[in-house]
Amino acid sequence: MDQFRLDAAAMHQYTDTAAEVAARLERAATSVHAAADIERLTADLGTVGADFIASFITILTGHGETLTVASALVGGYGDALTQHTVTAAELDGDAAAAIGRTGGRLA
Repeated sequence: MDQFRLDAAAMHQYTDTAAEVAARLERAATSVHAAADIERLTADLGTVGADFIASFITILTGHGETLTVASALVGGYGDALTQHTVTAAELDGDAAAAIGRTGGRLA
């Protein structure tokens, strides 16, 4: 492969999708953290469910943290692709301007 082609429309669609996925992961993390309501669980299950509550909270907390990290990673990847697209467009513009200044002749 001696040529690189950047499909700006595809990159835009991909970064939009990445942003949506990141937002959904963050909403899921928020929901998981809301489910880890110790006071409510204790009121519902009492001291009989104390061991269950402790295990459940530990699992939910880990799951919530994983979702938060996943959201940050997907969002960061989308941001990196956006910056790559912008930089590629700037470089293409600079190259086109340089070629235009030389009248299309290679020096």
